[in-house]
Amino acid sequence: MKPQNVSTVSPPYCLPTLEYNGFPNKECEYWDEIMVQYPPSSESSLFVTTRVTSSEQATSNCSLKSPTCTWNTTAESSIYIGNLNNFTVLLDHTMSAPDFNVQFNAKQLPGMLLDSNGKEMRNLQPPNVIGQQDKDDILTIDTILQAAGIQTLDAPGESNSSRSLRDDGLLLFLFISYSNIYTYSTNKYRYTYEFALIPDSKYKVIEPIYTYDTSHRVIFNRHGIQIFIVQTGTLGRFDFQTMLITFVGGIGLVTVASVIVDIILLRILPKRQDYQKLKYQDSVDHDQNQQELDYEPID
Repeated sequence: MKPQNVSTVSPPYCLPTLEYNGFPNKECEYWDEIMVQYPPSSESSLFVTTRVTSSEQATSNCSLKSPTCTWNTTAESSIYIGNLNNFTVLLDHTMSAPDFNVQFNAKQLPGMLLDSNGKEMRNLQPPNVIGQQDKDDILTIDTILQAAGIQTLDAPGESNSSRSLRDDGLLLFLFISYSNIYTYSTNKYRYTYEFALIPDSKYKVIEPIYTYDTSHRVIFNRHGIQIFIVQTGTLGRFDFQTMLITFVGGIGLVTVASVIVDIILLRILPKRQDYQKLKYQDSVDHDQNQQELDYEPID
């Protein structure tokens, strides 16, 4: 991830402006992608820093070998990460189905981004790229937030409305869903991205940085956007045995339904005797009619 379309204008949530959207502003620093992402690598998740409180700490003239040794905070400051919405996230993933003998990566499949209502988000502006052949999928942080139904990070937080989402942090699920049953051809595969905000949530990560010895450190209290990635999907193919079992089971259900209807009609309903007459009617004796025709006198 790296910042795109960097603006030289100070964001509205940064000092010297004192307040934005009802929340106090903080000093802003403009970190690059290496500093914003923490930890640098994580399986099936991504954390993007929005606010950092750094605390310089030192031990109280004691050794860490002593159980009574404590840490004192000598300095503390809090900042926002400026222009965070312009950062981009590269999404690369693989679908593998051994039973179907298929395996595809994101560059080989068509894909789409869904909004919080499950509808496709069309006309994405560069640098956003989704589902294009032989191209990496790229989304800006701003587009990710919109897909999750979040208009701004300066809205009230999920767990504490007195703080903004930027200040408190938030949790998102990213569902990557694969399918080959969206058309009549099961040879066509695709994927969808869907971001979901976890209600009543916030997120922070504590990062300790030791300076010139273990008695001096800086604590980064990071708040931000935590994204958990879940790969799922539904794949299907034609199977004659399954079709046959389903067909026979359907016939059995129809038979049972017919028996139940007959019982209700002929034994329970008030006009069951009338229904009995209408259901079972005497037909003409065709053998007798044939005999009468055979022996009909001829003038």
